[in-house]
Order: sequence, then structure tokens, then C-alpha cells
Amino acid sequence: MKNRIFIILYVIVISFSGCKSKKVLSDSMGIIPMDETELVQTLEKNSNDVESIFFRKSLVEFKSDEISHTFRANIYIEKDVVIRMSILAPMGIEVARISMKPDSVTIINRMGRNVVYTDFDEVKRKFGVEADFNTFQSLLLNHAFSFFENKGISLYDYHLGIEKGQYKLSSVKEKSNSLFSDEKQGIWHKMWIQPRSFQVNRISFNELEKNLVLDVLYDEFTETNTGQLFPKKMSVTGNKGLKKLSLDITHSDIDVNGLESISFQVSDKYEKIYR
Repeated sequence: MKNRIFIILYVIVISFSGCKSKKVLSDSMGIIPMDETELVQTLEKNSNDVESIFFRKSLVEFKSDEISHTFRANIYIEKDVVIRMSILAPMGIEVARISMKPDSVTIINRMGRNVVYTDFDEVKRKFGVEADFNTFQSLLLNHAFSFFENKGISLYDYHLGIEKGQYKLSSVKEKSNSLFSDEKQGIWHKMWIQPRSFQVNRISFNELEKNLVLDVLYDEFTETNTGQLFPKKMSVTGNKGLKKLSLDITHSDIDVNGLESISFQVSDKYEKIYR
């Protein structure tokens, strides 16, 4: 069960370095003219209102060439502190509980009566990909983010453009001849932002060397209890070579900055596994 959960939850992160020039967008397409700094500041202002968020009984549907799995999950995020998930089988029985912190991952396996203590390096060991807390949190919170923060590259270093009436932030200049040079390590991260609400509605990752593509779409934006817009649906499609996968998460209830959370207590009777 935990291997399936890892496959569903983890996405690609690798290092990147580069430089950018500043430009101001034209309003010829009806979009408010602004430069990269202004856009990023607006995105940061929109995201600062979320201290915590609780997704109750979200429907998770995962498909790949090897497996197909559907389950319910409660997901709680205390921003920059912890992500907790309760995985539910039919009839609402909990089969696993996961706690992710910036430097650790703990998995309680109810069926196997054990608890696994590990970290994000296990993803790289098992699946050959890198992942981190910030990436998961940003994807779940529908926030714009730098894929390369740990390399000292912030969102302010991204390049601004317009595509189909939306702002687009990209980690690499689109017409650069060195797009997949050794220095840039072959990853391209892009985000599309709605010009009126400044909501992120698409995020993509492309790594040519590994022939890997990941596309994240957000849909069905609704007003939460705090008056903020938030997508009720997150859809991920991807492929690595000929292998394909898809992940759909549909939230039935979203509570922002509420009092409820997901507790995390480990039974002394459970076997402890350290990896």
C-alpha cells in the first residue's frame, strides 16, 4: 500500500541554475502590464492568507500502466510545517496515515501494524527521482513556486511571458539554445496564471534527458470559507518514455484556517522500521 502512495504523491525535482532579464508585459492582449517582480509579489500576497487547510474525504484516482487505484483521503496542511494524510478504504476504514515534514516522512501502516520512519531521499533510492516538502505543499496549495529554491533560484529569477491570454512564468527562456545544457541539467518548469484572479491553473515539468513530462491542471475554482478562490479538482498527467500515469484529486470539502486537523500518534505496539 505504501509503495502505491509514494508513486501517487511524488514528483520530479532536480537542480537548475541560470539568469534572466527583466521585461514588462504589453497590455495589447487586455492583460495588465507588469514585470516579473510585480507579478511574483501579487502571487505571494494571494498565498499568504493560508496558514492551514483541511481537505475532507477527497477522492483520489490513480492510474498507470501497472496499477489502477481509487480511494478517499483526508489531507491537512499546516503551511511550511507539516502535511498529513489519512488514507481511507471503502466504508471509511483508515488503512494508512502519513506525516511529511521538511526533513522527514513517517508512514503508519494500519493493516501491517507497523510504522516506517524515512525521508525524501527514499524516493530517489526507490524511484530514481528527487522530491521535497516544498514541491508537494505548493502543488496541493495551488501556489506558484520555484522548483529550484534549494539551489538559490527564487520565483523572482523566472522569466515572464504571455500565452493564450495568460501570464506564464518559465524557469528557462523559451528560445534559449542552451535550454537543456549541462549547466541547466535538463529541466523546464512552467506555470500559467489567470490575469484577473491571479490563480495558477496549470503547472508543467519537462525533462528531456529522461524523456519525462508532467502536467498539472487545476479546475472548478470555488470560494472557500475565507472568501478565497481554490480549485476543487487537481489533475496530473505524465509520461516517462512510453509509460503513462494519471492522478485526479477531487475535494468535496475545503476548510481554510480552521481549528480541525489530523492528529499523528504512533502506537507502542506497532513495529518500528527505520529506512
